[in-house]
Amino acid sequence: MRHCELLADERRGQWVYYRLHPALPAWVLAILKATATAEADAIDRMQERLTPALPGATGREVDACA
Repeated sequence: MRHCELLADERRGQWVYYRLHPALPAWVLAILKATATAEADAIDRMQERLTPALPGATGREVDACA
């Protein structure tokens, strides 16, 4: 997804943080938002499974993806 410029990344020590590329067209953001809304239940289930796997995670880290 980085290669297609959908994501931007930033390395901080051993961790790499990803975010949506700031230059994404508005139509791409609209599709992503519509998908997130339509799939909210599935996203919630994935978040519940991931949060305990992250050492010291509060859920805030995963919420940033929503």
